[in-house]
Amino acid sequence: MGDFISFVNVTMSDNDKKLLIVLLVFVLLFFIVFGLIGMGIRWLTKYFSSRVDVEMADCVKFGIVTDAKHFRELGKKKNNRIFFIQSSPAMIIALVSVVILIIYCGITGRWTENFWGEWGDLIYYPLLQDADFVIFWGAKVLARWPVEWHVPTWNVEHMMSYLLVTLWLVSIVYLIVCTHAYIARLVMIRRRARTIYDKNMEDYNYYDHVNKVVDPMTASAQINRQNQQQNPVSPTQNPYQNPSNPSDWNR
Repeated sequence: MGDFISFVNVTMSDNDKKLLIVLLVFVLLFFIVFGLIGMGIRWLTKYFSSRVDVEMADCVKFGIVTDAKHFRELGKKKNNRIFFIQSSPAMIIALVSVVILIIYCGITGRWTENFWGEWGDLIYYPLLQDADFVIFWGAKVLARWPVEWHVPTWNVEHMMSYLLVTLWLVSIVYLIVCTHAYIARLVMIRRRARTIYDKNMEDYNYYDHVNKVVDPMTASAQINRQNQQQNPVSPTQNPYQNPSNPSDWNR
């Protein structure tokens, strides 16, 4: 670490040091934002996959599904049905936007119009074409920050672009979320099929099971003692005989 600091102090100018600090800050912010996005995706995956337990719990408890193969088949069918229902609004929005686009371009003849560029009037974005760049260790980086930003404006002539691009963005984001939920449920279906019907004997010991088997003579003696304590005239039970007629108890 000391050698690196000495190298920086000797070989880099003050301007290069400032650029290095800015670069390190950007790298740190990138990892923080990336980590937060990953945590959010993980939480959404867990939330979406919990739907599998809701849909398949009764099928397993009441014996409708009895093995892993049928569990996967039924789970996939339910997952496909849920995806179709959830993604229907996105498909409808996209279809409506396409119909509007065809009608608009058919009337105005503006088939080559840049709808996305006109929609950019509504957002902030850096004007990099007017920014100054310098060469830093062979890489082209901004000479100063922040650069000038585009200020959102409203143009009545671009109203159709505002409408169409907004519909496209809503349908795309909606479909991405539905696809994420579909994949999360599909992974959970395969996981549940393994864990619910898993025949794992790794921790099983035969002699532990044998030691837990109850001797019928011992069980019968315990029952007789309990009956005698509760009712002194109660007949003694024979562990190898279960007479249906109470008069046969003393035979």
